[in-house]
Amino acid sequence: MSSTDIQQKWGELIPKGGLVQETFVLNQKEHILGRRGDLKVDNPKVSGQHCVLKYDYAQKKAYIIDVSSNGTSLFNKKLEKNKEVELENGDLVNLLQDKSQWIGYIFKLVDNVDSFNKDQQDTATKNNTDQKQLEQSLEQYKQNEKEQQEQNEQIKKMQNELEERLKKVKEDDEHFEKDQTCVVCIDLLYNPYLMTPCLHNYCCDCMCELLKNKDIACPQCREKPISVQKNYQLNNLIEAFIKRNPDKKWQEDVIKKKNESNLLNKDFLDQINEKLSNKTKKVGIYKRQRSYSDSESSDRNNNRNYSEEDEEEFDEDEEEEEYQYNNNQPFQQFGYNYNFIMPAHLNRCVECQNARQDDNFKCSPYQQHIKCINCDKMMPQRNDNNLYPQNCTICERSFCNLYFKQDCSSKYNSSISHHLRLFQDIPIPQVLNNNVLSGREEEIQVLKDFIEDDEMRTLMIYDYVNENFVKQGKFKYEICQKYMKTTENKSFDINSDTPLCTNCWPNIWNQMVLKYRIAIKDQLPKNVKDKPDCWYGVNCYTRNPQHNKIYNHACPQIQKN
Repeated sequence: MSSTDIQQKWGELIPKGGLVQETFVLNQKEHILGRRGDLKVDNPKVSGQHCVLKYDYAQKKAYIIDVSSNGTSLFNKKLEKNKEVELENGDLVNLLQDKSQWIGYIFKLVDNVDSFNKDQQDTATKNNTDQKQLEQSLEQYKQNEKEQQEQNEQIKKMQNELEERLKKVKEDDEHFEKDQTCVVCIDLLYNPYLMTPCLHNYCCDCMCELLKNKDIACPQCREKPISVQKNYQLNNLIEAFIKRNPDKKWQEDVIKKKNESNLLNKDFLDQINEKLSNKTKKVGIYKRQRSYSDSESSDRNNNRNYSEEDEEEFDEDEEEEEYQYNNNQPFQQFGYNYNFIMPAHLNRCVECQNARQDDNFKCSPYQQHIKCINCDKMMPQRNDNNLYPQNCTICERSFCNLYFKQDCSSKYNSSISHHLRLFQDIPIPQVLNNNVLSGREEEIQVLKDFIEDDEMRTLMIYDYVNENFVKQGKFKYEICQKYMKTTENKSFDINSDTPLCTNCWPNIWNQMVLKYRIAIKDQLPKNVKDKPDCWYGVNCYTRNPQHNKIYNHACPQIQKN
């Protein structure tokens, strides 16, 4: 601003606070207050042009305009940006006001130098009042901030409680889904029906298929049912579960197929229950276990009188009871002792009758048994998975093919067959499918470009990981908690003799490919190996092409979800 613009003095800005000391004289039509203005305030939190002070000599009125980024206030009232507001004598102009820093000026309006001196005397009398107002303002500010902080803490606490409840509900739903899975179709129970007395549930269409068999028995415990009825209570729980988890709902074609296969109307159930009741009375499987002395047994047999019409029925009773008296052997399955004698025609464990050839093992009277998930064959639980491989190391499901050293097929679907194999005996995939590396085409293409031979690609990956990790005991298969339905992540040591099922092998193969991809990173082209690793690595859900182009996803996850 040129010297010609300098006119009669019309006001002053007197500092109020410890951060500024200089008094500004206002003698121009327009002044700029800020770090780069003609009225300089040296503080980094003050804008370069914080506010504009103007004076109308005709009307003898002063105005202030806020042009800052942090705001300007008169006393505690914040000014609207770029709006002209009239200044009055004694106004407190605040440029910065917080707990640690406060910058303010008291505006004094004067008509001339003499009147200014008079105002200066009046200012001394008001200093105490201004100081009290300032202290009250700061106290009110601190009180408001404390109340806001308490409200924020309370809101955060409520949010944490809500998240804990939602997490608990999610965990309960995961366990509910696992427990309410039909063992026949391996899907969530649909319109469930209940067998008694074992209380096992099956889908309506699966129950229809079971009731078509000549010898009806529960697939899980092999117990003879005495009745079949719809489980309304469980059906209501499943419907509530579906409402909470819409993604778990059955597909429309599955629902249509199950409804078409459902023949369990009232008349059909009455016929089946009557048939099961009569058959149970005849065979007498659920008789209470008794023991007889030789004399009691002899008297019992000598005093038995029956007609020729009942001869067949008593013969069957005799056969059943004879097994109970002579083979006093409880039957245990999955570690639970059923308090009845296992009939001979239901005992399907070959080692209960004949000793094993390689180690001469034979089931004891209280031997625990497990069932092959593939063919339902019973076998003794040996509890040594290295010497007698019976369970998959990852999913812990039971298979009999390695223990009995013979193939087995599914009882319910002969086209589906799952087996247990040692790691070294599992066939190597012939091609690199699109499921590895979380299905990311960019990362899979890097491997294909690195190993151009299609026929040797998977063999080279398998041989490298097997020699450098598996045989040296450095390969760990890690699985996330959301797949294991547990509260923590798990890892499994994999070696050449580790038993694995054909269901879990694809997951092992995916991690082998990831190990190989990480190992060859330094041999890849510069534009590939210089990519920064994504925080979520191979578990990243983002499918944005630009994100995939910038970051490397062939790496483990380093950031928690």
